[in-house]
Amino acid sequence: MRSWHFGARLWDSNDHPKRAVLCALDMMEELGKLREKWRSEGKTVIDIGIGISTGEMIIGNMGSKDKMDYTVIGDTVNLGSRLEGLNKDYNTNIIGLRFNIPGRKGPCGGKSARFG
Repeated sequence: MRSWHFGARLWDSNDHPKRAVLCALDMMEELGKLREKWRSEGKTVIDIGIGISTGEMIIGNMGSKDKMDYTVIGDTVNLGSRLEGLNKDYNTNIIGLRFNIPGRKGPCGGKSARFG
């Protein structure tokens, strides 16, 4: 699992769910380019799953004096991880929750996107 928190608090706005969806779409677009390159080079092509969950979490250095790691914990993080895992079951690459984007019919404004 990878969380994108870059210093914890980047924006004081409510558009972080939209930014998460746009980031996921950008990631899939770039992966598509990499897949083409890898296929042409005869390399193994990978697939990824992205789970989008936004909300409160605990972020920072966690651990002890012997082992320390900068990480995130909380229900929001666990939900994102579970959503990511569902991509295999539904043969998708991005799964998020509709309520993460206020005033939208879905993460893409009512449109759906499929990546393969």
